[in-house]
Amino acid sequence: MKCISTKIDKRLINNRIARLARKKQSEEKKRLFREGSVAEKVILERLKNDIPKDHNISIIDNNITNKFSTMDFTYYNDDKPVTDVEHKYRINYRHNHFYNGLMYGKNKYEYGLKRLEQGVTHRVYWTCSDGIFFWELKDPELQKDEFNFGPNCNKNINQEIKDMIYVKCKYLQKL
Repeated sequence: MKCISTKIDKRLINNRIARLARKKQSEEKKRLFREGSVAEKVILERLKNDIPKDHNISIIDNNITNKFSTMDFTYYNDDKPVTDVEHKYRINYRHNHFYNGLMYGKNKYEYGLKRLEQGVTHRVYWTCSDGIFFWELKDPELQKDEFNFGPNCNKNINQEIKDMIYVKCKYLQKL
């Protein structure tokens, strides 16, 4: 009789631990999203301030119209898009923390390739603990040594594995 009770107790404890772990992952996702959203607003204001006043260039926050937009911001010259911008929030890490470089989703890279054909450049910013860094894709053939592809996920929030592009640290520029 005691054996059955022990099994039930262990199962209840394991279920409770699993629920707490899921709650912690959910809270971590929300925290990262909140912090990343604030960092995007900061980078947007900084980019807006860097635009010369005598130019017809504007920058639009694509997340306002679609929170799941492929790229976060787009620079326009008059009404023509000229540069797409993605922002990644990596405040817990230095820019050179990862041996294979800073990463972002391969889907965004592929979108950037399509936009390059239309004359729109592709830029990615990373907010890291040691500053803001960026990389610009202008010609994937000439720049093929600047990045590689590979899988990754955030295990802390139970994220599924996705294809990523890793930009090598030596090709990052500090803002």
